[in-house]
Order: sequence, then C-alpha cells, then structure tokens
Amino acid sequence: AGLKEALSQGIKAALATLGKEDGFFKRLDVKILLPQKFSKAEEGLRMLGQGAKIDDFVLTMNRAAEKAVPEAVDVFAGALSQLTIEDAKKIVGGAQDEATQFFKKSSSQELAEKLKPLVVLMTEKAGATKAYKGMLKQLGPLEYLVKGSAFDLDDYVTQKSLDGIFFMVAQEEKRIRENPA
Repeated sequence: AGLKEALSQGIKAALATLGKEDGFFKRLDVKILLPQKFSKAEEGLRMLGQGAKIDDFVLTMNRAAEKAVPEAVDVFAGALSQLTIEDAKKIVGGAQDEATQFFKKSSSQELAEKLKPLVVLMTEKAGATKAYKGMLKQLGPLEYLVKGSAFDLDDYVTQKSLDGIFFMVAQEEKRIRENPA
C-alpha cells in the first residue's frame, strides 16, 4: 500500500508538471522538437526567414501534448490497481527505474490508444496541422529535402508525449528512491 501510494503521488506530480501550459515547451528535457529528418529543411527555412513558422509549429506540437497528458492519470491508476506483491518486490529490489519500466510494459499501449485521439484533436485545435502544412508550403524549392519522408504528425506527437511522460515518471521515481518519506 505504501509503495502504491508513493508511486501514485509520483505519477500525479509527473503528469501535473507536464499537463499544464509550458509543461513540455519550456522543459528542454521533454520539449517536442522537429524530427531529426527535417533538420535540413528547418535549416533552409530559417535561412529564408521562415523561422517564426517553425517556432510556431514546435509550439503547437507542445501545446497539443500538454493538453493530452492529463488523460494519462486513469491509465496509470489502472496499472497501479493491477500491481501484484511480486511486482512490488521487483520494483523495490530492482533497478533504479524499475517502476518506470513496469509502467512502460503495462501501460504504453493503452496510453498511446488513449492519448492519440486527444492528440489528433489538440494538434488540429492548436493549429499544429495547419502550421505543419504551411511550413511544408514554405519549402518551395527545398521540398526535395523532405520528399518521401512519411511523417504522421499525430503519431509523432503521441510518441513524444509518451517519451516525456515516462521521462518525468523516471525522474519522480528517482526522487522517491532518494527520499521515500
């Protein structure tokens, strides 16, 4: 019960940190940036004075993630309710990120399924889809830099949201292990 309570508090703290304005955007360790495969296109657009469009696109992706994250609370609560004595022993005696790994195994799929529809809604509402299409339009002759790069914006933001969530859960787990009280 004590372990469940500590993990519950850590999860709530992690999600509260991310699930507010600038929870992703102002945290360099979880900020959602353009995918690496767009780096040459980004460089070209910035040289053409289109940096503001890129910055707007990055902001809207992060806003979508910030709005979606609070939905993860129920998924983590469900995973915690399924925690067995064996799981608890493994978490307590295991690696420094054993609880985070438990949640990744038990919750990643369900989290992705729950977050993606909200990410789709939020990327549309926040204007990320429009900003992405506008950014691609601005490429003009530089379009060849991203041709053939199948990129699903919603999958990308969903995965980066999950990465951020598990990163913050790991940070909270570390904090709990250092000071269980």
